[in-house]
Amino acid sequence: MSHIPGPHHHPSIQTLTISQQKQTPLHVLIIGGGVAGLTLAAYLQKASSHPRSIRSFTSTVYEAHSSSEASDGPGGFGFAPNGIAAFAPLGIADEIVKVSGVNEGMIFLTEKGSVLGRWRIDKAEYEYPMVCILRNDLLCLIREKLNNEMSRVEYGKKLVDIDELADKVVAHFADGSSAEGDILIGADGTLSNIWSF
Repeated sequence: MSHIPGPHHHPSIQTLTISQQKQTPLHVLIIGGGVAGLTLAAYLQKASSHPRSIRSFTSTVYEAHSSSEASDGPGGFGFAPNGIAAFAPLGIADEIVKVSGVNEGMIFLTEKGSVLGRWRIDKAEYEYPMVCILRNDLLCLIREKLNNEMSRVEYGKKLVDIDELADKVVAHFADGSSAEGDILIGADGTLSNIWSF
């Protein structure tokens, strides 16, 4: 186990300087290539290049569906201003607004259609508007930020088993392949089976 050297560290414990830790990236296996998985990969990539970061990361995103299935999925998202702001560090907040439909307000209704309340966005109060965006449009914007040398995406990789070893984790997929990493993170939705392993 490595750690940042302190004034009182045991001589038998391996120590790495901050520079050495930065040069030895941790590889993260991300299960699930949806918004959460791709966003995590993009943020790990950004963190690795930050001048104050003491650790660098590489990552591989494993998506169970094929590339065409993952790209043709239906649905979309509604983003409040603070939701868009969360993507600003990745440099895609303005792009999200450009490809989205802007909502100027919201109406809250009961199941019978009675109005519970109305809310209008004050454009002067927030940096970004409230928007609705297609899921595929958002995925494309995030994927465009991934650097293939640090973060890559593999499709058709359905997770079937996980081995946790002393110094690594191994993910096994339905196609017979496997992948090794230092960390495995589940980002494959509410129906994830990762917790069963």
